[in-house]
Amino acid sequence: MQEAELREIISCLPRGRTLFHYYRDRYALMILSYCIKSGITMKELKQSRFAGLLNKSVVKKVAATIDGSSVNRESFESYWPEDYEAYLLTIGQWGSSKGWKDYQISRPGMNLVLQLNFSSKHDRQFFRWINPEGKKRPFTSYSHPVSTDRLTLAWARIDMDLQQNEALIEEIQNDWIRNVFGWRKWLAERNNRKIKYTECTVKELDCYVEKGLSPHLKIWDEAMLAAAIWFLREEIGIHRIYYNTFETGRRLKHIDWSAPPRSIYTALPRKFCFEKCNDPPSFLKKSNHRHVRSKLGENEEKWFILEM
Repeated sequence: MQEAELREIISCLPRGRTLFHYYRDRYALMILSYCIKSGITMKELKQSRFAGLLNKSVVKKVAATIDGSSVNRESFESYWPEDYEAYLLTIGQWGSSKGWKDYQISRPGMNLVLQLNFSSKHDRQFFRWINPEGKKRPFTSYSHPVSTDRLTLAWARIDMDLQQNEALIEEIQNDWIRNVFGWRKWLAERNNRKIKYTECTVKELDCYVEKGLSPHLKIWDEAMLAAAIWFLREEIGIHRIYYNTFETGRRLKHIDWSAPPRSIYTALPRKFCFEKCNDPPSFLKKSNHRHVRSKLGENEEKWFILEM
C-alpha cells in the first residue's frame, strides 16, 4: 500500500496499550469462532475442513460443554485457562516505493508491521539474567522492523487493500530466539566469555532460557499468526486474508539467498486451515508495475487464503 494509505490506517487505530492474550492452541478456537457458520451440527463440523481443529485439547474441552447437536460461534469464545501469556501489540511500518526490492515486499509501497512484544513477566527475567548495559538489546536485530521501545518476540508484515477487503501476510519472522541460541552456542564454545554489552555468562543465559524464554519457544509462530488474524479482523475489519507460500514469497519478494524457514510458509498456514488457491490478491493482480505483472504471469504462483 502507499504511505498515505498506511498513515491513514494507523491514525484510525486505538491509542495506548493493546494486549493480546495467548495460550497454546488458542488459534483453533479463534478459527472456529471466525469461520464456521452458526448452527452447524457437530457432525457437519467433523466433515468440514476444520475437523483437524477438533483434536486440540482446548477444543475438546469446549466441545464437551456444548449441549445438543448444533454449534454456535459463541461456543468457542468462552474458554479461558488460568495460565496464558499477555503479549503487547505495537505497530510499525516497512518498505519504500523507491528501492523497494531491498525490503522484500511484493509490490512498491509500504507494509504495516504488527509487532508481538514480550510481556513484563518475561522482561523481568530478561533483565535479571542478561542485564544489558543501558538500552542495549543483544538479541534484537535493529535492521528489522522491531519495536524501539519494547522487546519484540516476533512480527508480521502485512499489505492490504481496504476497498477489496483483502490483506496479504507477507512475512512472519522471529530474530530474538535465533539470536539467543546463536549466543548460547558461541558462549559454550568459548570459556569465560560473555555476551556483548552484558556481564552474562553461559550459565546465566541458560537460566534466562529456562525461566524467561521457554514459555515462548513452541508458541511464538502460532501466537504471531493468531495475533495477525485477530488484528485484521477485529481492528481493521478485513475478512479475506492471503498468506504467501514458500515458493511464491521467495519469487515475489526477491529472496535469492538466506531463505526463511519453510515451515512458516507451509505447515503453519495449513495448521490454521488456510487453503491453497491460484488467484493472487486482487491488489497484486491490478498492479501496473512491470516486475509484479511478470511474476504473476508465472504458472507456479500460489497462495494460501483464509476467508472468514
